Amino acid sequence: MRYTKTNDIKTCVANAIKGYQKGRNGVQNAAVNILIHAYQHGDYSQAEVLCEGVGSKTLVKWFEDFGGLIQGENGGFTGWKGKSHIEKSLTPVKGAKQGAAQSTMYWEYKAEKIWGGFDDLKAARALIAKHNAAVKVVEENPEAASKVSFHPELIAALENAIEMIEEVA
Repeated sequence: MRYTKTNDIKTCVANAIKGYQKGRNGVQNAAVNILIHAYQHGDYSQAEVLCEGVGSKTLVKWFEDFGGLIQGENGGFTGWKGKSHIEKSLTPVKGAKQGAAQSTMYWEYKAEKIWGGFDDLKAARALIAKHNAAVKVVEENPEAASKVSFHPELIAALENAIEMIEEVA
């Protein structure tokens, strides 16, 4: 990257914001055009090129949901759900000017987190660790006490429960 020094920091920041927004809009435009191209020709190969170039997980999820693209185990798109899936995403609902794919900006789209299971023992330990960290913050900065609500009896009960579980295991 080429760095240029500026004396006008406000203009520098304003230009950066404009450039960033223009880039996001360009990516959105390309993404929608990829869906149109895939619908017309069955070729979605540029979706992977765009996702790799942008490096956005939300863009990948956007393509999965609106384009019906299927991601392989090692990344990359390995298939699609077909023309009808894209048609639904591009077709406006009654009263709308655009379909969901055009009106849902990829950068605002929230990728669904994949559920990785749950470990209540791990969660209890994490809560205890957060509690202890908050206690330390309050000890070092008494003004922070107004931002916390401590329940030492809850923490003691969790610690006892963990101890009992570990003895049984």
